[in-house]
Amino acid sequence: MRTIVLDDRGHAWDACSSALRKCFLHYPVTEFEFLSYLINNMGFVIVALFRPGSAQIRIRFETATPASVAAAINLVSDLGVERIVISNSVDLADKLFSTRSQAVTYINQRLGEPCRQAATNIRYRQMPIETLVGCQGPLSMLLSYWDCSDRTADLIALKKALCSTAAVRFAAIEAVAGRLTIIDLGAGFEIFSKTWRENAPGMPVDEQPDYEYGRWVHGMYESVLETHQPRLDEVDAKIRRPHLNDKVQLSYQRLIVPFKYGRRGATRLIGASLVRQSIKLSSESSVTCALGRLTSGGPPGVDQ
Repeated sequence: MRTIVLDDRGHAWDACSSALRKCFLHYPVTEFEFLSYLINNMGFVIVALFRPGSAQIRIRFETATPASVAAAINLVSDLGVERIVISNSVDLADKLFSTRSQAVTYINQRLGEPCRQAATNIRYRQMPIETLVGCQGPLSMLLSYWDCSDRTADLIALKKALCSTAAVRFAAIEAVAGRLTIIDLGAGFEIFSKTWRENAPGMPVDEQPDYEYGRWVHGMYESVLETHQPRLDEVDAKIRRPHLNDKVQLSYQRLIVPFKYGRRGATRLIGASLVRQSIKLSSESSVTCALGRLTSGGPPGVDQ
């Protein structure tokens, strides 16, 4: 079997290539998670070639880029592949097609569907910021600090004060080269793998282990960056954890405030979340097994 990785620009890599890992392994995943992370978060598509004329296409329709999809279709077409299994990494469902044209039609149909994944997994309600005024607790302290200051902050002191409470999550976000990027991460993110937490500073905020959740978080921080006003939300989210192949249901209240730093007065967003409940849900593999019981020489142009 030969496995080919089509990146977000349509470039082909051999899945065992040391060059592939050298280029992309700065992302915080273990070797075991690597290919799944590329599919789920980076918009890559993977084609596994079996016996002549057969292949598996692994894809996440919500994140796959037009270039990676086109490259995958062109690859199987150039190789004369007809029998194709399409594996969607979100619903963990495999579909078998006896002709390439059927597979391409299915891919185009799925790509044309609106993305509802984030809406089903995340529920939130924006709260009046006045809810925190005159109250006790870390979120009220952060709002008071912002309101009484000249909109500047000592990041180290602020992080120390907020993270003294075990149930508080802390994150500092700012725009770097046009992308909202994690600058610092405090305690409270233990639901994610240690590898991700250690490598998160310097990563775009949407590139979290659960891409849909990360994209939604990005939107919340972006709204504060645009308005320059604090934002308070009540959140209930089901978050995927690829390293454990399960989900966690997390309920929390989050405050995001915009501070200024540096001589140019650049904006740094400080987010603090007070976690109220964290529940581990069934692993995705066990759900798949349950459903299963109920429903009883390489191609050219590939980097080595």
